[in-house]
Amino acid sequence: MAASPLNVQPSVHARSNSLPSREHPMASQIDENLNRLRASQSASTSSSVGDKLNCLQDLYDYVDMFLQLPHTQQALAQEQQRKPVDELLDGFLLLLDVCGTAKDALLLTKEGTQELQSILRRRRGLEGLSNEVRKYFTSRKAARKAICKALKNLKHMENKLTTSSFSKDGETGAVIGTLKQVEAVIISVLESILTFISGPEAELKSSRWSLVSKLLHQKRVMCEEAEQNTNEIAYAEAVLRSFIKSGNTKHVENVQNELQNSEMCIRDLEEGLESFFRRLIKARVTLAFKATPLCFRNRRQLEPVEGIGGVSTSSSSIGHKLNGLQDLHECVDMFLQLPLTQQALVQEQHRKCTEELLDESLMILDVCSIAKDALISKTNETANAEAPLHSLIKSGNIKHIEYEQNQLQKSELCIQDLEEGLDGLFKRLIKARVTVLNILNC
Repeated sequence: MAASPLNVQPSVHARSNSLPSREHPMASQIDENLNRLRASQSASTSSSVGDKLNCLQDLYDYVDMFLQLPHTQQALAQEQQRKPVDELLDGFLLLLDVCGTAKDALLLTKEGTQELQSILRRRRGLEGLSNEVRKYFTSRKAARKAICKALKNLKHMENKLTTSSFSKDGETGAVIGTLKQVEAVIISVLESILTFISGPEAELKSSRWSLVSKLLHQKRVMCEEAEQNTNEIAYAEAVLRSFIKSGNTKHVENVQNELQNSEMCIRDLEEGLESFFRRLIKARVTLAFKATPLCFRNRRQLEPVEGIGGVSTSSSSIGHKLNGLQDLHECVDMFLQLPLTQQALVQEQHRKCTEELLDESLMILDVCSIAKDALISKTNETANAEAPLHSLIKSGNIKHIEYEQNQLQKSELCIQDLEEGLDGLFKRLIKARVTVLNILNC
């Protein structure tokens, strides 16, 4: 599926000179970043994708500053803008979900790539490798299916954006128009990134044999030149398919090199997407907060992580939600500092509700403690499981030991990440509870 062009011009497009508060540097910076993204070519290498992600991060840094401007907050808080603001908040949820899909697809691909590299290092023969290759391409097929669904959602979002209507008069309309422009460009960039991660089958089939031929038969310089002009992930897959079909073990080192390049590419993309993901969460929470400064009228506006996916099935998706919860509680802390919030909490008619909130916070803290204890127990079990493996290695029985060790190490790293995320959330929950208690005792 081809990516949409970056120069999407929705019906809500406003001229660059309509950006509010033109004297503010972030106004011109938003305009500049939008133009850079519109003018950029379709992502065909990890370098070009990385450039887009860096530009997205810069853009959202300025969007965050834009949302802090007093006139922006006044515009967003107006009742007549409630519908377009709600549409923007819904759009943020979909963009977060798409980012989650991209990150999960990269994680699946990285894990499969690492497993293939491990098997090649052990030189277990083509039979064992063929089985693992089939597993790899099965997981890639599942990832492509999820990406295809995400692309359809983005296309639906893009169509909805082009037909949306709102008052464009004055600075209020200019604020909404600017945010709509940002949303339109982000949709196109994410379509381009998803297409790169998917590595379209049509592109693979048309370029596979020429790419493999250059890798296996041309000089090294020519190979490097070819690599610079192709999708690193798709390139490694093409080389892998050719290697399995030919069965020529002389090319093992070439295959290992391409898989390693693919893994490095994936790691860079993961870092870029994670950074953008966190900025997107922050922007959504800020938008909800600024649009309703006296109270959060809609609970789902306060919880961006609630709309991401469903039941968490991987450590990556759980990590996303823990990060989102931590960002959320930072905004809750800001909300509790508002004079009107504090005045509302100390009113006698709200005493019962406030006490219920405090009781519920204790229950949540207790659940967090149980989860942390369970992770500590799992850490101990993992450590105990490693001891027998070491004894087997000493005794000379090393069959499948390396694989089991890798799995245990992955499990241990996963547990460590979850422990850090839970601990960060636990501390923020305590801080929020203490803040409420201090307000009540003043």
